[in-house]
Amino acid sequence: MLRCLLFFIVFCRFSQAEPQEDLITEQLPKLKETLNFRQFAGYVDVSDQKSLFYWYTETQGDPEKDPVVLWLNGGPGCSSLQGLLLELGPLRVSDWGETVTVNPLSWNRFASIIFLDAPAGVGFSLRRDGLYNFTDDEVADDNHVAMAKWFEKFPERKSNDLYVMGESYAGTYIPMLAHRLAKDKKNFPQFKGMAVGNGCVNDQLLFNTVIQYTYYHGLTDETIYMNAVEKCCQDTSATDCDFYSHAFNETDPCYAEAQILGSANYFSGLDPYFLYFTCYLNEAPATPSRSQRDVMISHLRRKMTAKSGLDYERFDADPDHTDYDPTLPQCAHHDDYSIWLQLPELRSVLHVPDDVQNYTSCSQEVEDNYISTYDDMSETVKSVVASGVKVMFFNGDMDSICNVQHNNQFMARLGLERIHRAKPWNDKEQKPPSIGMWTAYKGLDFLTIRGAGHFASSDAEKPKESLQMFYNFIKGNDYSTAVPKPEVQSTTESVEVQTTSTVSPTTSVTSSVLNRWLFASLFALLFVNY
Repeated sequence: MLRCLLFFIVFCRFSQAEPQEDLITEQLPKLKETLNFRQFAGYVDVSDQKSLFYWYTETQGDPEKDPVVLWLNGGPGCSSLQGLLLELGPLRVSDWGETVTVNPLSWNRFASIIFLDAPAGVGFSLRRDGLYNFTDDEVADDNHVAMAKWFEKFPERKSNDLYVMGESYAGTYIPMLAHRLAKDKKNFPQFKGMAVGNGCVNDQLLFNTVIQYTYYHGLTDETIYMNAVEKCCQDTSATDCDFYSHAFNETDPCYAEAQILGSANYFSGLDPYFLYFTCYLNEAPATPSRSQRDVMISHLRRKMTAKSGLDYERFDADPDHTDYDPTLPQCAHHDDYSIWLQLPELRSVLHVPDDVQNYTSCSQEVEDNYISTYDDMSETVKSVVASGVKVMFFNGDMDSICNVQHNNQFMARLGLERIHRAKPWNDKEQKPPSIGMWTAYKGLDFLTIRGAGHFASSDAEKPKESLQMFYNFIKGNDYSTAVPKPEVQSTTESVEVQTTSTVSPTTSVTSSVLNRWLFASLFALLFVNY
């Protein structure tokens, strides 16, 4: 009986081991600091033709207890490694890819995070048949399969709470995936909720509110705006005017006005994703640099003007960047992380095969061929709320693209019971303390982040406030609750702690190999005794 019990323990141990072939065992190129968490990178196959790349950063806390979070960037067609290296993730890349540092405000202080390149063909993910005409349903189905396959690789994480989160076009990706996960209790018994930042969730609201937002931020010519309102909004007020209904038919008498007003934020001379962004350049002549924001602008332009036939100027990311100017200040570097991800030695560390395409922040092929099949996420969001999981939407209020009024009106029109009206949520360490506004509905929270743009957790925006929001969402706290401070340890204490709780990746690998050897030896002894 004892032998059978030991055999069962050994079998369970082996069946629950993480994929050692995906474990990152080498130091990341250009990174000088020692990480206190493990990382995995590899692929999950969703079909014979599609393999999705993931980079998994384990929590800095307790991997056995802390939640697992899936993060998706939007586009459609943009890589989620932007989230890892520019926003909520634990690493930062600078100096044209020459320096890699640790982000002290990373969300993986409190959760393990999967950064998934989706759909296939984005980032390091593969679409072998060369077909990129994805639909929203196909992407949601692929992401559902990818998550199930990921937990087959990490069965020991299946008992952890699971959240799915993302931004921008993930306002479509995330609710559709969450709807599938909520129904699939067999494979995702611990699915707890979703969160969407600056999400694009309703095309009509998005188009109409960006006109209001741009006008009330002083970026629209007054005469053009008032003439358009007088001509096109005779039966409604300016705030209720449906410019969207005029925007896609060239024979419509208000077609030109709708297109001009709907594009005013693009031609304001400001960064439409973050109106507050300013970079003071050096006196040396600056080489023009194309940013990931430029690429994402082209995605949204295409989605919102596909029916109009307008030929907007295209902005494409330059993955090689052979002409970048080293005299530019750090704030002018847009492609630092893309340059770093091109390094052959990094691709090797991340287990990226040689035949995988070069990394670009956004895939032109996916964006050009993507078919947006849903104009409104209302019913999908309501179904997720009805499933009983937690739901949060948040907006940086200086994003003129997926703007705050768009989401504000979307939430209010869902018909959910309002628990409390918009009120400040606070950071007691700042003056004024208000981070933004928080409206609570039954089953859904909507938060704004004052002074943040489209990428709220990035260094240039509101990373501290975003971390506080994330921490309290997964903990179920009031959003004004302060984030615990990282423990400060003395030199002698740190050595002791590292040997007991904070384990470096190299130590983890050694320990894992030793444990597997011991269990293998025990396994062999059992059979010898038989």
